[in-house]
Amino acid sequence: MEIASDLVDRQGPIYREDTAVFVSQSGETADTLQALQYALENGALCVGITNTVGSAIARNTHLPNLSFNACTLCKNICRALSFTGIHESNCCHSHGCPSNCR
Repeated sequence: MEIASDLVDRQGPIYREDTAVFVSQSGETADTLQALQYALENGALCVGITNTVGSAIARNTHLPNLSFNACTLCKNICRALSFTGIHESNCCHSHGCPSNCR
């Protein structure tokens, strides 16, 4: 897992066999769009998860946009990150999820 701005800054390795997943509530986050473009240029399969149907990320990824309302999106991001070792409660607190999402 890599933060979008770090991936672009250091030109991290992305290969044709890779799948890159881009998560953005708005689907218009500049760093994430730059990382998406970088992944596309390197031939990766790109998947977008956003809160906005028709956003730039939704339009430019290979698979149909996975769109959720803000609360569901937050829960799913936190759950997905928990598989990488980030505890769900830390994720929700650090990213400012509404209290009714927890």
